[in-house]
Amino acid sequence: MDSDRGTRVELPKEPTLRADFPPSDYDEWKEKAIADLKGAPFEKKLITKTYEGIDVKPLYTRRDVENLPHMGAKPGEIPFARGFKADGYLGEKWLVAQEIPYADPAELNRALKNDLERGQTAIVVSFDRAARFAGETGEGTGEDGTSIRSLRCLEIALADLPIEKTPVYLHAGAAFLPALAALKALAERRGVSFADIRGGVLADPYSFALVEGRYPGSIDGALDDMAAAITFLEKKRSPLKAVGVSVAPYHRAGASVTEELGCFAAHAADYTRRLAERGVDPASTLARTRITFELGANYFMELAKLRAARMIRSEIARAFDAVPAAAKAEIHAQTSRFNQTLRDPYVNMLRATTEAFSAIAGGVESLAVAPFDERFGPPSEFSRRVARNAQVVLAEEAHLERVVDPAGGSYYVEALTAELAEKGWALFQEIEREGGALEAIGKGTLQERCDATYAKREKDFNKRKSVLVGVNMYADPTEKPLAREERNELTFVETLREEFAERRKSREIDDAALDETRKARENRVEKFADALVKDAFFDELVETAEEKRVPPLRSRRLAEPFESLRDAADEYAERTGARPKAFLSTMGPVKQHKARADFARGFFEPGGFEVVYPNGFETTDAAADAFVRSGADVAVLCSTDETYPE
Repeated sequence: MDSDRGTRVELPKEPTLRADFPPSDYDEWKEKAIADLKGAPFEKKLITKTYEGIDVKPLYTRRDVENLPHMGAKPGEIPFARGFKADGYLGEKWLVAQEIPYADPAELNRALKNDLERGQTAIVVSFDRAARFAGETGEGTGEDGTSIRSLRCLEIALADLPIEKTPVYLHAGAAFLPALAALKALAERRGVSFADIRGGVLADPYSFALVEGRYPGSIDGALDDMAAAITFLEKKRSPLKAVGVSVAPYHRAGASVTEELGCFAAHAADYTRRLAERGVDPASTLARTRITFELGANYFMELAKLRAARMIRSEIARAFDAVPAAAKAEIHAQTSRFNQTLRDPYVNMLRATTEAFSAIAGGVESLAVAPFDERFGPPSEFSRRVARNAQVVLAEEAHLERVVDPAGGSYYVEALTAELAEKGWALFQEIEREGGALEAIGKGTLQERCDATYAKREKDFNKRKSVLVGVNMYADPTEKPLAREERNELTFVETLREEFAERRKSREIDDAALDETRKARENRVEKFADALVKDAFFDELVETAEEKRVPPLRSRRLAEPFESLRDAADEYAERTGARPKAFLSTMGPVKQHKARADFARGFFEPGGFEVVYPNGFETTDAAADAFVRSGADVAVLCSTDETYPE
């Protein structure tokens, strides 16, 4: 980013210290650190190299921030590293925007009523996979979301919910324009002013295509509908967001933070540019954009990612001459799916809590904490409660809502924020030179970048240079699988299909009228709403004759290779009646064998081995006898280099 952006101010002088505590500087500290290393290289031992190409120093000082232009800006001021609001969360807290992916709209409604009374502050409806593809009931029904196919389905999901008081977010995939029309029709039926409904009906065809490897319809058609949505919202003076820029697919593919920032900027700029070609003012597009990040386990890196994203966003707005109002964006955060585990799943709670902390300290507008049992299917009421309460505790007991920009002024965080913004902007410019986000996605270059970064992450994880507790370190081979409630989604799907077939027979709209509505280019939202009131279905209003295919961005979980090892050990136990077993031949007293015995146990248990860990043997004969009696498949000698020969 340009070095002359922002307001420069003089930092206060160093405080006066007592005479017996003289000031020191980084160079002096470094000399002493090198002396303490006793010949070990400083760069190797104390400099941490990240996937973002950043060398993290062991100590940061005033020297690292004194030339950073954003340091002169206060919270609420461009370039917004310190947040979009001057008062942080003091005036308005972030939204607790939990997703509840229940297939049945009625079941979702019951869950939302329960959760809105217990801390949730936003209504989120994620359409199931079939609905996101604007398809009929069939493949994908009830998968990863709620079966919303019509106005009636949406009415059931939102029955008796205060949509005029609580922000509503609809994640409808390719059916975003019918979903917006349905929300309009629902407001009219209830006598609610559409202008009073906050939230968003989010269109994000680029991320959709990346996840699925295809978009059900042409991207040009989707962009036309995005333009129609924004035009409609402007006419209605509605505050709803219409453009989604989800960076979550890149995170789940293993991307670095720099890659996430660069791709976010490329998506946002490409949407803004292509919608401008369709007559939409860039300021309107940017003001109606909601950005979604997933946050991983590197606490300070993820916190700085959000601050850098705001800086990049303000620079994009400047480039489109859309400052100041449109320089602000709504940032939504989700805790990481990339770090979720099937093994020892309760530890997912701890990971999600630290990720939520970094999201709030980074200044998000809304947050969703993933339930710990999400990998096993739709969350239970208990896991929903734990995930929701993580945010409540951080607000009301950790008091994060009472501090404006808690990370502000930290030498490390400020320096990291600036470096991430620079590197993210540089990647964005590289993507622009390639023709923009859509061109890069079509060629697969962004996907290849993520694959290369994931390969590095996987290598480090397999070597245990990075750790997921309960998976590749501190594993519990005796753990039992989670008890899950049986859910018969097939019965639900059949009932749904029969119900839709009956409604198609008795409705007020015929195929000719549907065809005319689908092809209309003027006042599309209003015409869609009229058709939906007459029992049209969303899939009947979306043109899917064409299809855009791109190389898919593979969604991964870091734990998968180790979970495969555990699965193999479980199969072995079922086949033989016992788990594979390793015997630790612990020679001598505890201080002699413990370090290597602990390492050996930590090595075998993540693979599902039962580990026999005796107290220690005085003789090799005693160790050998114990090994034979254990029935173990392998013995590991645990002692010191000096005693091994004997």
